[in-house]
Amino acid sequence: MTAAEEQQQQQQQDTATKGQSLQSLYLQVRDKPCKVADIRIEPVGPDTVGPNGETLPPRPLRLKEEILDRELERVYQAETLKEVHEALETSVEVLRQLEVFDDITALIDAQPMNEPDVCTVQLMLQEVGRYRFGGGTYTQVWCAFSA
Repeated sequence: MTAAEEQQQQQQQDTATKGQSLQSLYLQVRDKPCKVADIRIEPVGPDTVGPNGETLPPRPLRLKEEILDRELERVYQAETLKEVHEALETSVEVLRQLEVFDDITALIDAQPMNEPDVCTVQLMLQEVGRYRFGGGTYTQVWCAFSA
């Protein structure tokens, strides 16, 4: 085995060990009290170039804020890290079913650091393009029976 292959194998083992250690850490703290202090929503999208060549920030979300608030309410009601995780998974799945987002990324963060029972959720949402074309075919079959 060459040195490069050994190094690659060692990196894979290190990655697997980190994943196992993160999972064991999560299993240790998942039932401890945890309330969501804030949910930060960031629109994400392709870079847009302005008239002077500068990169513009992503456009604000077109989806009504009330819809997001309604779907994320269950996350605020969670009382443990496990409940926050499950509520966030459910909310993200419901938002995916609306089919208005190309990508949804959710992150639970231990912020603020001075409060161990509080976390912050960050949602990065990329909406589908304004113009979307869908095509299909409609066929109707007529059956006639005679007696």
